[in-house]
Amino acid sequence: MNNVKNHIAQNYSDIAFKFRITGKFDEAIAYYKRAAEINPTPEAFTYIGLAYSLKGEYEKAIDECYKAIDLDEEYESAYRDVGKYLINLKRYKIAVQWLRLATEMPKTESTFLSYFHLGIAYEKAGEWFEAVYAYNACLILNPEYTPAAEASLNLITLLN
Repeated sequence: MNNVKNHIAQNYSDIAFKFRITGKFDEAIAYYKRAAEINPTPEAFTYIGLAYSLKGEYEKAIDECYKAIDLDEEYESAYRDVGKYLINLKRYKIAVQWLRLATEMPKTESTFLSYFHLGIAYEKAGEWFEAVYAYNACLILNPEYTPAAEASLNLITLLN
C-alpha cells in the first residue's frame, strides 16, 4: 500500500513540476500540497516553499521550510532555502544564521550551494571578508561552480 501512496504522491509532484516550470505557481502549489498530504516528506514541503517563493511570497515559503525541518532536522535544503528567502526579504543577518546552520548539516552533494548563498548573505550584510571565505569554501567543495569564483574575484577586486 505504501508503494501505491508514494506513486500517487510522485505523480502529483510531477504534475506540480510541470505547472511550476510553466509559471503556473498556484496550480503547482495545489499539486505539491496534494503530494505532501499523501506522502509528507521534507522534499515535498521545500517544493511547496519554492513555488511560493517564485510568487514572491517568501514568508509562506519559509513556513513550508519549517515544516520540512520539523520532519527532518538535518535536511540541509530547508535551512538553505530559509536563508535564500531571508536574503530576498533583505534580512541579511538572520539569513547568515540560517545559512551557517545549513553548512553545519551532514554534508550532501549540494552543500557547496549553502556556502555560496552564505557568501551572498555576508556580502549583502557588508561582511566582505566572511563573504570571500564562504565563496572559497563553496569552491573547495565544487571547484567548477563559476558563480562562486566570479563572486569571490569581484569581491577581492573591490577590497584591493
